[in-house]
Amino acid sequence: MSTYRNPPNYANLASTRYAAAPSATNSGGGILCANTNVKQNQGSEGINPGDFNLRKVALDDAPNVVYEIECYQAPATGFVDQSGTYFSFEHCIQKCTSVACQAAQWVPTTKLCRLATTQRVNTPNSMVFGAYSARLITTANPKVISGSYLLPNNTNLGLCLGPSPGNYDRAEITVYSRTNTLRDSVTFPVTGRYDSYRVDCLGKAIGMGTNPQDEVALSATYGFYPQNADDCARLCITHSIASADGNTNSAVNCRAWYWYDNNSCKMYATKPGNAATAAFSYSGLLAAGWSRANSGHEFTAANVNAYKRSLDPFRDDTTSKRGRRALKSKAYHPVPVVDRNPDSMVPDDIIPFMFRVRH
Repeated sequence: MSTYRNPPNYANLASTRYAAAPSATNSGGGILCANTNVKQNQGSEGINPGDFNLRKVALDDAPNVVYEIECYQAPATGFVDQSGTYFSFEHCIQKCTSVACQAAQWVPTTKLCRLATTQRVNTPNSMVFGAYSARLITTANPKVISGSYLLPNNTNLGLCLGPSPGNYDRAEITVYSRTNTLRDSVTFPVTGRYDSYRVDCLGKAIGMGTNPQDEVALSATYGFYPQNADDCARLCITHSIASADGNTNSAVNCRAWYWYDNNSCKMYATKPGNAATAAFSYSGLLAAGWSRANSGHEFTAANVNAYKRSLDPFRDDTTSKRGRRALKSKAYHPVPVVDRNPDSMVPDDIIPFMFRVRH
């Protein structure tokens, strides 16, 4: 027979969505990361990050224990394998709750559940392929701060577009190469984030980089001419890969990129620092990106005051000149609203986990 846990007090969770029940059968995997297709080599396939990726969720037997879902990143190190078979991601999260762990990871191919007693204090998290993760939301760290938006080669995010225009301001992005692949954490073992950047919009930057690169010559060399901020990030990662990602002080590399209103992409081998606040304004600047590749080039969770921005989920920003230019080379891809209650412990979604009891 099948039973449900006691439902939460819906009067106190009026803004929380009560999700459809996940599957707990051997053929199921739950609903939290359903439809995700994120791979290291994405090919020509469009990206689906997962149905509940970067949302705050709770299982209905513990509605006050809230997790940030990460369908392609790891919120902890030192995961320990749990004995037994876990037929869904939700089942693994329930195990985490029962032992008061800080992070859970589930491997769908092996039905393995892995738990960690601490979560990472720096962000963004490393990429992980073929496993789903969850980070416990705490009062000390209630924001959705761990994830990175994915920028594939065949679809635009629309960086720094929108009515503000501030979409993705102070967010993290992970940029696929021109062959639609990401570098792996085995060849590049420092953090597994060699393709990640922090983005600043609204004409702001943490400073200007040094060791400028010749973006005109490099565009000709790579046969790739940026049309928008998304493309500028792509040119930067292309140059970074081609230069074997030289060390932080290398004169040939791309650690910072800037997109201006005259359709120019400027790149620098050395970024101006790791400040959490973009305190400087630059004329004509629309977007800027800073490499998060190495240890020490990240932010502590306590200093992340606004990584995730609320984005209009179905807006087609083609009316403005800037919006039309963004659509020129690749389709614009809106994303769902993320973390609408950034200082709240209230989950976005309650998952009525179906626990199968055998007699």
